[in-house]
Amino acid sequence: MLDSMVSIGAFAAAVGVPASALRYYDGVGVLPPAHVDPVTGYRFYDAVQMRRARLVGALRGLGLSVEEMRSLLEADDSVVAARLRVLAAERTADARRGAELLVLLAAGLEAVGSAASVLVDATYVRFVLGRVALLAGDASLDALQLVVDDGLVVLSSDRYRLARWSFRAAEPTTGGATGLVPVADLAALSAWLDGEVAVMCRVLDGVVSWSGSGPDFVCRPHQSDFPDLTTIYAALAPAGRHRRRVAPAELAGVGEVMVVNVDGCGVMLTRSLVEGTVASLLGDEVLLLMDEPEAAVLFRFPGQPEHEVLVMPRTGDQPGGADDD
Repeated sequence: MLDSMVSIGAFAAAVGVPASALRYYDGVGVLPPAHVDPVTGYRFYDAVQMRRARLVGALRGLGLSVEEMRSLLEADDSVVAARLRVLAAERTADARRGAELLVLLAAGLEAVGSAASVLVDATYVRFVLGRVALLAGDASLDALQLVVDDGLVVLSSDRYRLARWSFRAAEPTTGGATGLVPVADLAALSAWLDGEVAVMCRVLDGVVSWSGSGPDFVCRPHQSDFPDLTTIYAALAPAGRHRRRVAPAELAGVGEVMVVNVDGCGVMLTRSLVEGTVASLLGDEVLLLMDEPEAAVLFRFPGQPEHEVLVMPRTGDQPGGADDD
């Protein structure tokens, strides 16, 4: 039997795998020799192992880990072939994403000094725009405000509520600027984002544009004066001296006026505004924060603190108020 075997050096030369690599593969159990001399410890291989050795060398050259190789080599050839095809598809997709990211990063570098830009996950920003848009659409507030500054912040308002969603960017932000996405552009923008992986959001002179794997999407300039929702939010957001966690069912009922008790502090709110706010949040619990009875109340889903909605206290000009009679 030993006559049909060759030394590790001869085997290494025949299969194109270094002897040091063969010793390593033996140690990790991927390619043990056919025979080991009990006295000298010399390793010997037979011709049957040549095919396996070449496959191991090729897999290692492709960057597979020992665990991945061991899993593949323990299966039948047909199973190994199927897994290799799946791996090829995954690597093709990874390469495409990597190429897209490089293009977007290059676009961001080119924009330095002329626009603020931020790289974001396309699926997530599409979801965020859809949630924040639930509180937009009033004739004078028919746009979402985007703030690029150490990430991305999206805001909207219907005069009685102000929604704000902030999230970190996939890569460092370039510059800082504020722009508007008209509500009329949201459907087309959502369709454009669908299928993208990562996109670059750029703001220049108040106009928001998006770069992805294909042609850019440029939002139409907003024609009317638009209030700075960031400044309004900073002025109205409570510090949270009073806090209370409630279930959504506790904020529903009959009648258009409701008094919400937050940690012993009551505030009068418009029920339809409260129910619409709760519907725009996610989860089975709502965190309420307020400072005093006549100030705004902050609604937040505890599991997603980056999403919050300010609700103004009850006044005569709100829906169902005295001014509507």
